[in-house]
This record gives sequence, C-alpha cells and structure tokens, in this order.
Amino acid sequence: MSSTLSVYAISFDRLKEVPGSRNHRLVESISTDLEYFLNQIDELRDEEEGEVPTCREAVAQIIEGAPLSPRLGYLYGYALEAICAHLGQDLPNVTAISRASAWINEIDEFLRSNGVPVGLSDLIYQGCPVAIPLPDDCPCIGSWPPRVIPEALIAIRRVDLRGVDHDTAETITQIRGWLQAAVDNPGIGLIGVLS
Repeated sequence: MSSTLSVYAISFDRLKEVPGSRNHRLVESISTDLEYFLNQIDELRDEEEGEVPTCREAVAQIIEGAPLSPRLGYLYGYALEAICAHLGQDLPNVTAISRASAWINEIDEFLRSNGVPVGLSDLIYQGCPVAIPLPDDCPCIGSWPPRVIPEALIAIRRVDLRGVDHDTAETITQIRGWLQAAVDNPGIGLIGVLS
C-alpha cells in the first residue's frame, strides 16, 4: 500500500483565525472550489459509523466553532486539509510513497546528518496549529511553523546531493522548493497531510 503526502504553504495566523470565525462565505467558497475533494472524502465513510456529517459539514463545523466529535478525527483532518488547500498554496507533492514510515525515517536521518533542523516526520506527525480531534488513522497532519523555515532553508541549501540516491535527492530538492515557497512570504508555514 502507498500513501500520498500533500504540502500546503499557508499563513499560520490566517489559519488560526478560521475556527470559530463563522465566515459563511468561506464555507461556501471551499464547498464550491473543492467540491470534488469533499465528495471523495464522503465516499470514504463507513456505513457502520452511523450518522456522520459530510466533509462539507465538517468544514462548516470547524469554521462555525461548533463542537467536534472526537470519534471523527479523520473527517476533521480532511476538512482541515480542504481549508488549507483553499487558503494556502498547494505545493508539488510526494505521491505513491511505499513503506512510508521507513522512507520518512530515511529522509529524517539524511536531514539530521546534514544539519537540517527540520524533519519530515514533523511535517507529517507533529500536528497542526489548529485544534481538531486527532485522527486515529489517516490523515496524518504535521507542520513546520514559520519560525523554523528560514534556518531550515539555509541549511538545506548547503546539502551536497552528489552521489546521493535518486529518490533521496529528488525528495531533498522538493523539500528545498517547499521551504523556498514558505520563506518568500513572512508568516507562511507548511502543513503536511499524509493520506
């Protein structure tokens, strides 16, 4: 089985303002712009779960500041991804990651050994700056806050990729691009969603 890592460059301050904002226009914009994505998530629902809100309704619950069901962490995780996709910049992603946990550990070790002060595991598992019930499975959500981006970009620019295997070199090059996209705009951090 393989996974997909989606990465969004987004203003953390703006994202933190969304829950409880009661911004009905934002709900409608997300519903229109991301209709296909929201419908795909609705297809994941298990009939044994009973009455479960749609992903659009989960987006609305977050934006309204309504109580969120602890048993529906996965749904709120995808709703949060929809919010990030709408408000942020969708960056080139890493698709079809097989043996995801081993690959993440390999990249983290490579980054650590090269003095890069961020880990891919943080971008996948650290959690999000917005409080939602934690998903018990997918999606996994992590972040690199704006304060770590400049130093990480400086460090990763120094990494010499000569002689490094193709997959690792490609991933490090992609991470450089993510960090560059974030550093170009103050207050922008990165949110990662592994599903």
